[in-house]
Amino acid sequence: MSATKLSFVLSFALIYLLYESYNRQVEPFDFAVTHRRKINAESNRLFDFLVLTHVLEKWFPGDARLREADAKTLGVGKYFGISFEVPLIGKWNAYFATTDYKRGKLLALESDDGIINPRFELRTESYHDKSFLQVTVYLRKSSAVFQYTVGGFIRSITKRKFEETMGRVEEMYESTEKYRELT
Repeated sequence: MSATKLSFVLSFALIYLLYESYNRQVEPFDFAVTHRRKINAESNRLFDFLVLTHVLEKWFPGDARLREADAKTLGVGKYFGISFEVPLIGKWNAYFATTDYKRGKLLALESDDGIINPRFELRTESYHDKSFLQVTVYLRKSSAVFQYTVGGFIRSITKRKFEETMGRVEEMYESTEKYRELT
């Protein structure tokens, strides 16, 4: 076989391999980032605090600004707008819709931004006089190539953000409760 034919066959094989890799589908939830913590709080009260817009935005990247995009009360169908700076890209704007809501237990926000399509879930559950807070994010892209490349990078950033934010939000909640007791 000549060198030209060999390079053609190898090029074709590489293109086919890339095509198959890109089209390989995975379950996005298998790539979820979850962080869970036990907090000394009453579950419903903690949840009501966590879904305040200025608290909710703490879970998003760095300088993110979350705002209500409509006048609806919190529930399925409520929209939020978010904007923040992405290194090398610039300002990123997206809208998140509330897709699941169970007062005191679950808030799920999804964005169909066309790029990463994230789903953010915030859950609380009671256990005696304590609560468990769990936050989860996954990217609703089923491409294996996306999940193992761009998705992996985003997951590592998200994991660090959750670890930092969990303690900060717990401190904010405790401060708020102490203030409430004083008044």
